Amino acid sequence: MPESHLEQELPSFRIKRRREGITLQDRGALVQASTTYRRYLQSFPDDAEIWARLGNVLAARACWAAAIACYRRAFLHSQPSASILVDLGQALWEMGRGREAIGCYRAALAKEPDNPDFNLYLALGLRRARDFEGALSLLDKAQQLQPENPRLNYERGITLLCLGKYEEGWLALESRHLLDGPRARQPYPLWRGESLSGKRILVVAESTLRENILCARFFGALKARGARVTLACRPQDENLLGLFGPDEVVAAGTDIVHGAFDFYSPILNLPGSLGVPATLIPPPVKPQSPDGGASAYGLLKRRGRLRVGVAWSGDGGKANSELLERLLQLAEVPSVQLYNLQTGAARRDLVSTGAESCMVDLAAGFADKADLVAAVSAMDLVVAVDGELAHIAASAGIETYVLLGEQPHWVYEMQFSRTNWYPAMRLFRSASQDGWVSTAEWGPVIEEIRQYIESRARSL
Repeated sequence: MPESHLEQELPSFRIKRRREGITLQDRGALVQASTTYRRYLQSFPDDAEIWARLGNVLAARACWAAAIACYRRAFLHSQPSASILVDLGQALWEMGRGREAIGCYRAALAKEPDNPDFNLYLALGLRRARDFEGALSLLDKAQQLQPENPRLNYERGITLLCLGKYEEGWLALESRHLLDGPRARQPYPLWRGESLSGKRILVVAESTLRENILCARFFGALKARGARVTLACRPQDENLLGLFGPDEVVAAGTDIVHGAFDFYSPILNLPGSLGVPATLIPPPVKPQSPDGGASAYGLLKRRGRLRVGVAWSGDGGKANSELLERLLQLAEVPSVQLYNLQTGAARRDLVSTGAESCMVDLAAGFADKADLVAAVSAMDLVVAVDGELAHIAASAGIETYVLLGEQPHWVYEMQFSRTNWYPAMRLFRSASQDGWVSTAEWGPVIEEIRQYIESRARSL
């Protein structure tokens, strides 16, 4: 290992102990590296580089608060480099300390203004704080510095869509296909707006249901041009997405006879290829409720109470018991019956919080996503964090109150309480207006929702 400038001035025994930790870190032995660095720093607490390295090790272990403390210790003994400022900013970002993170990114960029990564980090922070114009300016600069980086163009696309600049945004968003390496080539030409009269088009779904439900509204425009629409999606999504209007659904990866289609298009390319402007967004497609599920959940409509479905975790279904406990305030409203629509691991929060005693757990009986659609269709109102459930409910025409979290989807960014994409949605943002949300900041929002629900319940 070559000697650093600092090591040239250190005694050999200290260099040996120092290098032990560095070697372990380089090998990926993070726990052992943490232990070695801590022991070393007990004897030599003035070593800024090792404090910063310990911060990086802790950050790699997602120990964000401890990493921040280590970076701060490093700053006591040396002027921070731009890269360490960014590392601190990333840890602060993960801890929800957004304003401090943005300050770190600004300081790093002042030291290295032509670093495309630093421009990107600050741009993402500004976008999260809803400074879309500032974010776009930084992304434009970063792309000039590194035009071959598809991540920069993708983030530009998201930012342009947040600003309602759809024509340019849709085109830039197509660079998403390059983020994970080249996709398998389709044996059909990419559709770019050509005539579809009497043609068959294969629409390829995205990996997230939210995007697919959002763009299912464009199947009607394809059909109006004379196309037969086949949707290729993940096998587990077939029964759900088949309710949103394609002529047929096939599993992605299915061997399809060469020449069976005239064109193909990724589903998120459709609005750009159709030339959809921000002022002419078609309404969402109402999912066709399965007959069996509709009759079963239709019994709920005879209960004579305001039926409120709730979900407190997004598409990943991670536990979020603190938000669930706040939502239980809605169960205090007379003439309201809460129904659990939450699936995934977060459903276990019902037991840990005792919420199972305050609501009917409909999700326990869901065999598939089609059952979820049927249950949602029987609600008077749905209260949910942003995710597939909110998109399903709003598509079904159910009044949907959406709790917008730390990084809202671009369809919500231009308007504060409504979105043109889903007329049935009412948007609720946390008390924090800089984009970083803690559960404590949902208190005023839940109280506002409770007041809306009380008004609805009084009208029964």
